[in-house]
Amino acid sequence: MALRKTSKPLLLLSQEPSIWRRFLSRLDIATPPLPRFTPYTVQPPDLKVEQMVATAISVNRNWEKSDPEPVSYFRVRSGCKILDMTVLPGGQYVVSSSFDYRAGYRVMVSNVELPSNDGMFALASISTLARPEYLQARFMVYNDKPGIMLWFIVKTKVGKSLDGTDNLDPSTRRVGYTCHFAYISLESLQSLVMIELPRPMPLEDLDRYGLTNPDAPAPSDKITTSAPFLLLRPYTFRDPVHDPVLFMSSGSLYLSLAILPDEVVVINLDTQEARSFICNNDTPYPEFDHQIRAVRVLPKQGDVLVIRTVINGLNDVHVMEIYSLPPATGRYRGSAKHRVVVEHKQVDSFQLSDSYNQEYPTSHPPPPISVYFETASPHGVIHYTISPSLHSAVGISHQWWCYNLNNVVAQTTFNAEHVVRVLPGVNRAIICTLHPDENHRATNYVTAIRRYFNPEKRFDDLLSFGGKDLIPSKQSCRWRPKHVYRTFNISPHIMECVNRQDITAFAWDETTGRMCFATRNDMCIHVFDFGSTALPRDHIGRWNSLKSILRIDQPIHGAPESPPSDAEMAAVEDLLEPDDLYI
Repeated sequence: MALRKTSKPLLLLSQEPSIWRRFLSRLDIATPPLPRFTPYTVQPPDLKVEQMVATAISVNRNWEKSDPEPVSYFRVRSGCKILDMTVLPGGQYVVSSSFDYRAGYRVMVSNVELPSNDGMFALASISTLARPEYLQARFMVYNDKPGIMLWFIVKTKVGKSLDGTDNLDPSTRRVGYTCHFAYISLESLQSLVMIELPRPMPLEDLDRYGLTNPDAPAPSDKITTSAPFLLLRPYTFRDPVHDPVLFMSSGSLYLSLAILPDEVVVINLDTQEARSFICNNDTPYPEFDHQIRAVRVLPKQGDVLVIRTVINGLNDVHVMEIYSLPPATGRYRGSAKHRVVVEHKQVDSFQLSDSYNQEYPTSHPPPPISVYFETASPHGVIHYTISPSLHSAVGISHQWWCYNLNNVVAQTTFNAEHVVRVLPGVNRAIICTLHPDENHRATNYVTAIRRYFNPEKRFDDLLSFGGKDLIPSKQSCRWRPKHVYRTFNISPHIMECVNRQDITAFAWDETTGRMCFATRNDMCIHVFDFGSTALPRDHIGRWNSLKSILRIDQPIHGAPESPPSDAEMAAVEDLLEPDDLYI
């Protein structure tokens, strides 16, 4: 990157996406789809790759310090109450569910870096009749096009009434749990951002223009969507579902979820084939009820990681198990191949890390799976890791990586005075400590934000020599920060202002270190950046300003050119002033 101005080959090499894709994959962080490279052009997407690399290095340096701190802070107006949100890798796109008493419930995709004068607007949205739950989003390739795939669950009234009659009253019908899927291509999102389109008006201005008609017909039970979204076939379940996850395997799109209390379902969304299995209660406590708390499919090895809780009335017992996927479509019963029992822990929720990079060569192991126990009585976090190991079979020459519960290791334990919430990443996490407000019990105040390093992870990106803040890990020639838990040095005044606005949701992006807080009172998204880099649109805007002032691109050949005025030359000198932006 430093020598690319010396020769054309280095310039072309620095803009090749495969170089940066391999570099980012060595960091084991989530990577968004990289833009296509067009030689001999300078477009805003061309600088996005370099911005990503510079930000990743800046985040690592900040997290290695014993006193990490945010680099920048800003806020954008959302115009509605955000209930839940997800920040996609790259920190640019935010998928959120919102509610407005005029517009109802919505799921929308927004660009937090390009707000309008009225605040952040939705590039695409989906309207629902009930609150979306389990909202998740991920970059995926669908129909050979990279884009954003999002999914959520909505409770609806389905089937006949509870007494078996066809009563038209919806309140008497049984509740169904419908899982919806929506896809939007990155090409559509970029066209909505780059082209000057009419900006959607804020939700609170709908009635000003007469768009909220009280005499309008009632909406249907189906969700409505804007044009860029492609809706996939939804699935409705009569029993409560938990932890839905989409993943790709062998070029097909799959859905995995748990039907409470003890069934795991895996559906191929391309062929509509479903297979499921019921977990047998063959644990050391077969006489008590078991309930699934988390499910993750391991597609490379054809197994499923299941975490269940044994409800015995005294002290909860938790089991981590690995099951084999059913060989064909249908419903089966299964017993765990491996099992680990954790006793005497009262756990509010389980958080599992998710590896975004599914392709790993045999020489480079995939990252370990982190399992975070958010405990109560006392409040705290217990961190377990499941490390991969090489496996081979008779008659097969090559080896492959598999996750085995024989490699489960308890890493660290963190105790706090208040409620703790974990935002897991691939190799690191953010831990927030929440304190209920005495005046508003529904409001949670964030008292501390901590960064956490996995102590046994091999950090290939820490290539610097061992300093006073780095110590060797158990692997030879590897370094990690000495302090695994460190609190971010955030201004108390800023945190008090954010807490005063009533935090409703927060999310974190591991790639850029960007953390977002959604607040209800001011209807804003407060953004903390823990990595610094130059914004590509600043460079492009500066170049366009120079062209307009210096009249580089004259529309008519041979048109008379007047010399620039003193004011124009002064503006050019201001634009050419060196700044502190760096890559």
